[in-house]
Amino acid sequence: MSYTLRFDGGANPNPGPCAGAYVVYYNEDNKDKVIAEGGKFIEMGTNNIGEYTGLIIGLEKCVELGVKNLFVEGDSLLVISHTTGKWKVKQDHLKVLQFHVKELLKAFTTIEFRHIKREYNGYADSLSDKTLEKKTNWSN
Repeated sequence: MSYTLRFDGGANPNPGPCAGAYVVYYNEDNKDKVIAEGGKFIEMGTNNIGEYTGLIIGLEKCVELGVKNLFVEGDSLLVISHTTGKWKVKQDHLKVLQFHVKELLKAFTTIEFRHIKREYNGYADSLSDKTLEKKTNWSN
């Protein structure tokens, strides 16, 4: 079984209202099937808070679904580099979010993070934009 989590987030303006979103795919017969998606709205934050939020709620959904082996892809080099340990987290508010991510990672048997170009993350980006526009939390 192959699962992929893609996440995205943003703020408009930055800082300002922000949102994070995720999509979980299951790879079946070399075709990706969406099995879950959702978003979380935050009254005030930054692009980085939005990105972390998308990752956190996506990981929480994967835990809820019982996923044990996961590929995680995002276009935020900062969040991917923090999570893989390439870069040190310097800002206190991001340290709190990174701690939450590290706690969630304990639920997985294997997990691999990949930084992807923005053009390959269009669907997660559209979900983040939708969440920011609607100013509401949602999932399916």
